[in-house]
Amino acid sequence: RFHFSFYGNEDDIDVAYLVKEIENTHIANYCGSAYGEKKDSVLRHADFFILTSRYEGMPMGVLEAWSYGVPCILTEGTNMTGDDVIKNAYWKSDLDSNRICETITGAVEQFVKTPFTYRMAALEESKKYNWDTIASNTIDLFKTIIQRRIS
Repeated sequence: RFHFSFYGNEDDIDVAYLVKEIENTHIANYCGSAYGEKKDSVLRHADFFILTSRYEGMPMGVLEAWSYGVPCILTEGTNMTGDDVIKNAYWKSDLDSNRICETITGAVEQFVKTPFTYRMAALEESKKYNWDTIASNTIDLFKTIIQRRIS
């Protein structure tokens, strides 16, 4: 069994359509925006975070999900599906509704067998984006640039 909870901006024009489509189902609901303690609770209790997008610069939702050990189902447009992403931190899908459905089904089948593996991969991936890592990488880059200018 699974349940979809949709979160997002209530002002989005597609929300009314989504709410109407899922109102009589038992597998989905629209929950509005999630900030602060509500978002913390949602992520602590989630098994997956799904972001289907045509283009994202740096999707904070994905980074937040990973920091809670929540693996993601993503489309290539999220810009978080590269070869450098830790294996098992996410599942990748084409931006096609049938392929997204297949990816979700496959992810659920895989996740229930070894959830710890996927949660740990997500946590490990999140470490690349914490401020200590970013600061250290930035300092190393600056040192390299300075060394090249001196040489």
